[in-house]
Amino acid sequence: MKIVTLWALLILCLGLPTQPALAQTGNRFEKVSCDTFDLSQHAGGAVEGKDVQCGYVIAPERHDQPNGPTIKLAIVIIKSTSSQPAPDPLLLTQGGPGGSSIEIYASLANPDNKVGQMLRADRDLIVFEQRGTRYSQPFLFCAEAFKEGLDNLEKHLSDEQSNLLYRRAYDACKTRLQGQGIDLAAYNSLEDAADIATLAQTLDYKQLNFYGVSYGTALGQHLMRQFPQRLRAVVLDGIVPLQVNPNRQFVVTINRSFSELFKACAANPDCNRAYPNLEQVFFETVARLNQTPAHIPLTDFQTRRTYNTVMDGNDLIDVTVQLLYATEAIPLLPKFIYEAHAGVFDLLPVLMSVLLSQQRTFAEGMYMAVECAEYANLTVDQLDLKGVRPQLVPAEKNSIVSFLQVCADWQVPRLDAAADAPLVSDIPALLYSGHFDPVTPPANGALLAQTLSHAYAYVFPANGHGALLSGECSARIMRDFLNNPNQAPDAGCVNDPPAPVFLTPANTLMSPGATYLVRLINRIWVNLFNPPQLALTLLPPLLNSLLLLGLMVFPPVWFIGWLINWLRRRPMDKRRLARLGPWVEVLLVVLVVTFVALQAYSFVTVAFEDDLFGIISGLSRRYAWIFVFPWLTAITAVAMAVLAVRSWRTHYWGRWARVYYSFTALLAVAYTLFLVLTGMLTVLFG
Repeated sequence: MKIVTLWALLILCLGLPTQPALAQTGNRFEKVSCDTFDLSQHAGGAVEGKDVQCGYVIAPERHDQPNGPTIKLAIVIIKSTSSQPAPDPLLLTQGGPGGSSIEIYASLANPDNKVGQMLRADRDLIVFEQRGTRYSQPFLFCAEAFKEGLDNLEKHLSDEQSNLLYRRAYDACKTRLQGQGIDLAAYNSLEDAADIATLAQTLDYKQLNFYGVSYGTALGQHLMRQFPQRLRAVVLDGIVPLQVNPNRQFVVTINRSFSELFKACAANPDCNRAYPNLEQVFFETVARLNQTPAHIPLTDFQTRRTYNTVMDGNDLIDVTVQLLYATEAIPLLPKFIYEAHAGVFDLLPVLMSVLLSQQRTFAEGMYMAVECAEYANLTVDQLDLKGVRPQLVPAEKNSIVSFLQVCADWQVPRLDAAADAPLVSDIPALLYSGHFDPVTPPANGALLAQTLSHAYAYVFPANGHGALLSGECSARIMRDFLNNPNQAPDAGCVNDPPAPVFLTPANTLMSPGATYLVRLINRIWVNLFNPPQLALTLLPPLLNSLLLLGLMVFPPVWFIGWLINWLRRRPMDKRRLARLGPWVEVLLVVLVVTFVALQAYSFVTVAFEDDLFGIISGLSRRYAWIFVFPWLTAITAVAMAVLAVRSWRTHYWGRWARVYYSFTALLAVAYTLFLVLTGMLTVLFG
């Protein structure tokens, strides 16, 4: 259950809220350096003062107690690139509940961010860090639960054991937070919505435009109901209608998402040819891992410790669900499933290490406070399991059991039933859904649209959870909508692509040679703090580097000497092979340098396209031509070896020239052997 817990904390489940009054006094804005929010890390290239301004809005912990304790709400104002920006900024907030908005959306301040460029062209952006999350104060982080997760990574616990340990950890977290004077009952979406109205009042904005994703869509609906006068337009992305308890339909939604994945692959001739019977293969793998779990290295870069993490079949289900969240990951899922069936988990070590580091910034305390106030009003028997595959039920059912146990301990007051009433509003609303979304299905968007008189709803057919940062199309539609909320935006790009472009041998180079560099980086990543393993990992590339250095230095030296002799017009051996030898060396150096440069170019290009998942799985076939160079290099190396042997038989060079040429030929042959061993010569056939 260890991986399940780590990944489950990142699941963007959702929470809701009751009706606090908006405090009228004591609110103020406190400007701070953007270094306070690690902005150089999240928005490299943004210049404080020119591009961004940072600070805290001081607000009451309870809005019906304006003279009571206060909290600090972190915000980053990303300035418009327009000389005359619109007076109504766009406020962006994250899901979770408990995710950091600044971590995600501060990147829009980067001058090179294309989505940011579109949205900043007309108005300021306000990145709003909800109460309790990372950069707001207090930060409701549950260190106890995080430590419990680390302690259990290498253990294969039963559901009962895991639930007991986490229940104790969350109880310790609750006790500590309350001991710090934090009122957990004040952390809900109604207070959160009042925070946004307070922000508008404090910064003197008459109206805002609102963007929320996942849990942020529930927050947005409460804002629409409580403070409609503050809103000009809203964009809700990955929707949870207020009348829907996502915990009740969670298993059904996951089941649907798996069905859509399996159907999409079967309907794609290339995918179906490469990965037939995908559903059967997936659940065979789940059953096998439940019998004999795999071990995945997971490195904690803060403590420099690598864990030999146990992953069983239920963990594989949860990992796959998490990948279904990410639009960029969906195309590689059939390949990922087939590799898992073969016992290969190349994607996971890097991805899990990144997620582990992100766990230190997730506000589990806020998550539990909001969720328990909103979605604990059910029992396990009330879960919707109609038509659900039986293999999916145990893990997801157990997660609900664990959640309800923690809520029973936390005793956060339940919000009024009125909080669950459907939203009725005429505020212009843009609604986004992803076809493969495993937590907020497209049906949710359609349901919400029924009670909104001025809504435009779109489903992105290749997307997972959240559309804004998954491509320029969603940002373009959003900008069009915000510029004129009273008419339907131009949404012609929604169906481009009409389905995921799955990674298959038809479009991707998948041989070991094609992915050698990325797999090497993965191994270095995993073994970074394990000196013996790191040395073994680095030995082959170090030897290769020495070969490359030799090939780039020694042959040119010999060629330069030959050229000097030629320029001096000294007597030379006029035999054809003697004249050919130096030029073969030059050709070899050109081929080697060109191949190395093209490899670096392809890697950097894909990296700048933010195609992390794609580059881990293989290079696009548009780079296939690069791998002609290893063949040319191998042929040239053979030619050098032949010339070296002939030179000793015919004596057409001096002794030291023959020794030197033979040495460079040996380097060339050794490099060719490296190309063979790493699969570089098989890429064109993979």
